Amino acid sequence: MSGQRGKLHYRFHLVVTVPCPNGDFTVWLSPHAENTRDTRPEHIQLIPPGDPHFAELYGRRNDAESFNAQLKRTLLADRASAVGWERQLFDLYGFALLHNSINWLRQQPTQVVAA
Repeated sequence: MSGQRGKLHYRFHLVVTVPCPNGDFTVWLSPHAENTRDTRPEHIQLIPPGDPHFAELYGRRNDAESFNAQLKRTLLADRASAVGWERQLFDLYGFALLHNSINWLRQQPTQVVAA
């Protein structure tokens, strides 16, 4: 974590010491890179592309990001409506249940009712 003197502004970085036969070196990975010379956020991956589960999990990323974007659109001023992590988790479960119910309903075959 780094901060700027006199400002209430902090940024978080991942600092990794990489062992190397020619001498260990330290890499700072930042999700806040501002130009191409800086390290980019796509380098910070919890599951590397060589992992056997990467393809399955990476394919679900768009669904998770879409769900998070929909949830954020329901928040007033990007703030949770509940105080405390337990209440926020309950709100998240409720939103997920609503989201899944709507998608389940959309997948049902339509029935034509004769008038």
